[in-house]
Amino acid sequence: MDTVQEIFLPFFKEKGLEGWMIIKIHFQRKEIIETIKEKTESMVLKKKKNYCLLGLLWHHGIILMHLFMPQPLIEHHSSLIFQNKKSHRFFLPKNCEKIASRVFSKEEIREFVTSVQDDNWIHQTEKPIVPGLMMLAWIWGRKELSLWDNAMIFRAPAYAEEEIELYFDFYSKNYFAIVKELDFKEFDKKEKNLKLLWEIKKIR
Repeated sequence: MDTVQEIFLPFFKEKGLEGWMIIKIHFQRKEIIETIKEKTESMVLKKKKNYCLLGLLWHHGIILMHLFMPQPLIEHHSSLIFQNKKSHRFFLPKNCEKIASRVFSKEEIREFVTSVQDDNWIHQTEKPIVPGLMMLAWIWGRKELSLWDNAMIFRAPAYAEEEIELYFDFYSKNYFAIVKELDFKEFDKKEKNLKLLWEIKKIR
């Protein structure tokens, strides 16, 4: 089975995207394409000031990667019904089950970006952002999770040393990745806020 690094390597050859962040990846299954000479071929399908769409033709289907600059990403809030629009907190659906958790260290992030030749500065700061493809590599190949004909939608950045928890919603059949942030309320009362990092849902 091909690894995430092998499949997405052509994306990192595109120039002029330093500082951009992934907001969505579509995995659209097609009939096996025999005409592709190499395993992957990528191209820029659309590029504006703050938005870029990259396409990757692979022998199992088509992968579309949507990129935004960080500031527009911050303003692009989730429209999920579980997200409180005022505080941007996330509330897990009732029929959810935690299936995995993961902490990415600075060292792991450094090794990953080196392996895929990703020189994006947002992964090289004192508190680096976890690459979206690194989180994708974490769940890639899980038996119970098929990415094809699904979209992985990124809602907020994850940072090194944060514990990322992965949940499955039995009702919607969607997957959610969250982190629990410590929040200080009045009278120094501490509470855990849930921040939605990304979700995986069927393409409609």
